[in-house]
Amino acid sequence: MDKEGHDYFFHNPTPEIEQLINSLKKITNEEHKLRSVHKLDMEDRFLCKIALGFGFKFLGDDFLNSNYAMELQKALWEKDPCKRRQYKIHGTGFMHEKNIVDDILSWEGGHVLLFKINNGKLSLALSIFGKFGGYILISDEPALLKNMKLPIDEEGSVFIIIPQRDICIGPISLPSYISHKVGNIKIEQLSKIESLKIDISKLPPCQ
Repeated sequence: MDKEGHDYFFHNPTPEIEQLINSLKKITNEEHKLRSVHKLDMEDRFLCKIALGFGFKFLGDDFLNSNYAMELQKALWEKDPCKRRQYKIHGTGFMHEKNIVDDILSWEGGHVLLFKINNGKLSLALSIFGKFGGYILISDEPALLKNMKLPIDEEGSVFIIIPQRDICIGPISLPSYISHKVGNIKIEQLSKIESLKIDISKLPPCQ
């Protein structure tokens, strides 16, 4: 549960499920216990894979031969979390405490990718379904950026992906994206996908 009191993983059972649980209790007449196992570092390898994919897509073959890309590859295939932490990977997983940057970047029901270049380094900040934020450095070699296949706005470029609608929008400059979110301006592309939102409480119940 986050600091706002939202629980994204576990919810109280519906009346129908509660009735089923009570029926099972009467039948078995015993207490059941559930143990759930989660890998706290599960996002590390995912972020390395994301960085390698976008690095190759935007920077080409030379990226894969760079020292940092090799570190990403080692971390990706390393199964031991303790050994993986020894590699020089710069990033932040999804399990950190939510902050104002996560709130600004997030888009409800969609994924947000923010590509940014700073001091010759290419980085990616991402928000998954508006709930979880992460960061990964893609490349730390300025020479690789000379043949960049994706034009990045000097303030950062934002892409929004809505899987359920098969929609991808971008690039949008970071200042414009923020201005739209706080209501200072309206970006037609973003207004269109906002209009697609529905009130889930009006959906028919699950059977």
